[in-house]
Amino acid sequence: MMAKGRIYVYVCRMKVLLVQAHPNEGSFSASIAARIRRGFEEREWITGPVEVICHSLYQEEFYPVLPLEELKSRYSFDPVVQGYIDNVLRCDCMFFIHPDWWGQPPAILKGWLDRVFRPGVAYDFEGDEFDEKLHTPGLSGKKGCVIITTNLKYSQEHQQYFEDLWCKRVFDFCGIQPCGVEVYYDMHNSTFGDRTRWLENLAASIPGLLDLAR
Repeated sequence: MMAKGRIYVYVCRMKVLLVQAHPNEGSFSASIAARIRRGFEEREWITGPVEVICHSLYQEEFYPVLPLEELKSRYSFDPVVQGYIDNVLRCDCMFFIHPDWWGQPPAILKGWLDRVFRPGVAYDFEGDEFDEKLHTPGLSGKKGCVIITTNLKYSQEHQQYFEDLWCKRVFDFCGIQPCGVEVYYDMHNSTFGDRTRWLENLAASIPGLLDLAR
């Protein structure tokens, strides 16, 4: 008798990376991260299988200072950093959630970018020595979204600043497209009702921010 043929079905699992940078696990940033995680795990925005990788940088006590050895070698022998790099390279889309501190992400997230989004990982400059180097994005094909909380009042100038900070200076440079930036303003005057509504609106906006198709 002839052996029956077998059909192998390989299911591609979407991988989502969440990086949260607020020291208070009771913060609205933490609530945002939890809501996004739940939305993906419950397949609220996509129908296929999803793997969600979550990092809370303060809880993990990430060391954000870029050592001179890493700067010179363009490589980190730190297994923690290597783990982050592996997650970045494996993921299909990534979320960064942070408060606005002096117009920037907290230093721990800035240091995370310094150590993880390294040449050879997130971008590179290729070309012969002494010739003009060609900038090459290293994370093309991935999607990115940043969610920021701030005490600033809304203005188009502030919104444009945050979009330029992430989309132009980080995501575009690394080839991450599409990208989205969502900012929640006037946090110190927000009520519980405001924050509940914001989470609901965020859940509705995720597919548009990342061009997710069910």
